[in-house]
Amino acid sequence: MKLTFLGSVARSTRGRATSMHTSLLVSYRSADVMIDCGLDWLGKLNRVSPSAIVLTHAHPIMLGLKQGAPCPVYAPEKTCRN
Repeated sequence: MKLTFLGSVARSTRGRATSMHTSLLVSYRSADVMIDCGLDWLGKLNRVSPSAIVLTHAHPIMLGLKQGAPCPVYAPEKTCRN
């Protein structure tokens, strides 16, 4: 199993984001599962090509993923209803 940290938003003293939103890629055998991803990942998921996306809590990105994700998306029921 391999864990790849894809981002961890840090704010500078000027309030600008300095990296992508927090996300983790869990790779095991032929599967690459992306855990959480923020809005800045929309349109950039092809960089990672996840086999699946797991959202651990409500994310604004869910609105974008409802338009069509490149893979299955798993999320808490409450997140899917929003």
